[in-house]
Amino acid sequence: MRDYLFDHIQHLPFAYHSEAKTGDLLERATSDVDTIRRFFAEQSINMGGRILMIFIISFIAITRINLRLALISIIIVPIVLVISMFFFLNPSPRLTKLIRNKARWYPPISRKILAAFVS
Repeated sequence: MRDYLFDHIQHLPFAYHSEAKTGDLLERATSDVDTIRRFFAEQSINMGGRILMIFIISFIAITRINLRLALISIIIVPIVLVISMFFFLNPSPRLTKLIRNKARWYPPISRKILAAFVS
């Protein structure tokens, strides 16, 4: 990921590099890559285990109440997963616009927070 980011920064136009501050580029690159690395290291691995544990506990509880209901729920869970993946992989245009706008206001806010933290 760092190599991809470095390659992307190298292929930006010269005008971008002449206007952008080196510290901003460095801070943004390291913090974004570190945030993504932490997410995948901590959350994605644990999330699968949590989902599986919740599913197993729920299935056992439902089975003790009603076996037929438990079997029906096993059939419905894959359908819900497929529908969820469809919406996860195809975000709405409004969500995409929101994420792109976040990239615009993130650097000024991070500079202000850093300045307040340093002083």
